[in-house]
Amino acid sequence: PYDLSPAFIQELFVKHKIDYIIHGDDPCLLPDGSDAYAHAKRLGRFRMIKRTEGVSTTDIVGRMLTCMRLNPFISLDQPHPLAKCFSAGEDDDDAGLARASEGPDEEGRANSTRTTLSKFLPTSRRLVQFSNGRLAPEGARVVYIDGAFDVFHPGHVKILKAAKACGDFLLVGIHTDEDVSERRGPHLPIMNLHERALSVLACKYVDEVVIGSPTVLRDDLITTFNISLVVRGTVSETGYHNDPEVRASSS
Repeated sequence: PYDLSPAFIQELFVKHKIDYIIHGDDPCLLPDGSDAYAHAKRLGRFRMIKRTEGVSTTDIVGRMLTCMRLNPFISLDQPHPLAKCFSAGEDDDDAGLARASEGPDEEGRANSTRTTLSKFLPTSRRLVQFSNGRLAPEGARVVYIDGAFDVFHPGHVKILKAAKACGDFLLVGIHTDEDVSERRGPHLPIMNLHERALSVLACKYVDEVVIGSPTVLRDDLITTFNISLVVRGTVSETGYHNDPEVRASSS
C-alpha cells in the first residue's frame, strides 16, 4: 500500500524480517499532506537514497509487466492486466497506451518487440558518478566477463565477486539491447544498455565496463584491454535461438 500504516510496517519487520524501508529523496506525501514514511522514520528504520535522474522504478515495473507477453523466457497465456497500462514501444505516450491495450496480434505476439519506456539520458558526469575511477596498474591481471546483466540482482553480484577474485582488475562487457532482445525475445531487456551499465558500475567488485560489448570475444578486444583471463557462468544462454551453435553469456 502507498499508505504505510504502523500495522503494515510492523508486519514487514516481523513477518518478512525487513530491516529497513528505503525510498528516494523525493517527497512521498499522503492526500492529507502527511509523510507516508513517518512511522518508519520514528522507529529509526527508514533510509533515504539519492535518486538517479531519469530512472524511475515505476517505469521499470511497467516494463516488467509489459514483457509478460509471449516470449521464450516468459510464457503466460494472458499478460498481467496492468501491462495494458504501459507503453508497448511507442515514443508518444498516448499512442503507446492505445497500442498496448490492443494486446497481442493474431499469432500471439506483442504488437511491439521492444519496451522503450525509459527516458534516461546518460551523460559523462553520470558515468563518472558511478565509476570508481580506478585504472589497471602496470602488470595487473585483467579479468573479463560479459553478459546482459538485466535487472541487477544478487546472482550478478555473486558471479562478479568470483570473477574479481580471479585477478586484480575486473572488466565487464555489457551487451547491447539488440543483442539481448535477439536471444531473449520481445520486451527484453527490461533495462536499457546505459541503465544496465550504471547498475554494473555501482557494484564494488567492478572496475570498468565496456558499454555495448560484442557477444563474440575477438583478439582485438583482448589486446585493446590487455585481458589476461576470460570467465563466464556455468550455463550459456541460447535464448531466442534454436541453433545450438549460437552462444551468449549466461548473465
